[in-house]
Amino acid sequence: MKILDIRRHSMRQKPGQHLSQDGVELARRVGAHLGPYEAVLTSNLARAIETAVAMGFALNDISEEIGLYPEALSEQLEWPASLEKIDHRLSLFPEHQILASKQVASWKSILPKIPEKGCGLIITYGTLLEIGAIFLLREIGRPIEGPAFAYCEGLRVHVNGETVEAVEFMRLPEGQRMLSN
Repeated sequence: MKILDIRRHSMRQKPGQHLSQDGVELARRVGAHLGPYEAVLTSNLARAIETAVAMGFALNDISEEIGLYPEALSEQLEWPASLEKIDHRLSLFPEHQILASKQVASWKSILPKIPEKGCGLIITYGTLLEIGAIFLLREIGRPIEGPAFAYCEGLRVHVNGETVEAVEFMRLPEGQRMLSN
């Protein structure tokens, strides 16, 4: 069995790409309770890289694929919305279904770098996290429900060989959840 944690990046200083001080502090708090990781993968965007580093983890790899984010995606899927609503909206956009499938494949691409009984970490983005989560939940026949993922929230995926066995939601306490800043 392998564990794959997939987390949304922390808060950035908009409109820029770098984490805000609050974002660095949130990533540090969350990262203190994570790991260790044998493999860490982020996109090439600063906020993803900086989140992994602020969490206390060195990167093993950077992938442009996990950061591919069509401009219309969030608007068309009405993010932030519940997973149920995003799933319904996703059914209206075949191109976003293809993107969701590619996201899951990109996430699983890290598995060969994780030893048996080891753990990996991926830092991704809002909306991409939700559509990938929906496809993973479908894969294991679990109900698609729950709110959008806040900063530094995500999934813990239990994988046996190539088979996803379980998906856990990793949520922050209610008072610490922030969807956007």
